Amino acid sequence: MNKKPIKIYFLWLIIIAFVISCIVFFVFRFQEQKYQATEKILITKQYSEVIGSAYSESESSKHTADVLAEVIQTNNFIKDVYNQAGVFLDNKYLNSDLDKIIKAKVAKDVQIIEVTLYHKNPNDLKNLSQSLVEVLELKKAQFEDTGKIKITIVDPAYISSEPVEPKPWRNALAVFVAIVFIGGIVVYTIY
Repeated sequence: MNKKPIKIYFLWLIIIAFVISCIVFFVFRFQEQKYQATEKILITKQYSEVIGSAYSESESSKHTADVLAEVIQTNNFIKDVYNQAGVFLDNKYLNSDLDKIIKAKVAKDVQIIEVTLYHKNPNDLKNLSQSLVEVLELKKAQFEDTGKIKITIVDPAYISSEPVEPKPWRNALAVFVAIVFIGGIVVYTIY
């Protein structure tokens, strides 16, 4: 079979992949950009009297950290943080899209909560990260049934200097590579 038609098909494949990649780039480029702030918070319980072994006290602190990590990801907590920071909260993120503005998880086998906040304005993000700890300090009293909860910032909020979402160049490149790879296989098997 003639090799020239295969080269033409591959050329068209590259052109089509490039055009679609450009479209993907511009679609993602004009989406709302988000910056990220990540901080780590240590949760410990201080008991007025010995409640058992050091292990049981440690487990109680881990449980409290788990509970507080869940509390951080609630609508009411987020509303309080935004109000405290004086930042507008778009209600479209509440309920189903809450993970687009905050994520909190407890590090494995320790009582450190890693909190990640997302916002379109890095200055507002700094205020939000400070307000998060202040609101957490206010809310902790609800969970001090067996001992005082101490909140310590282990790693202060690190705010990204570049937007973390969306990544238009990465997305466009991934689309280009996928189209060329899959299209190349199709063209090669047909011809």
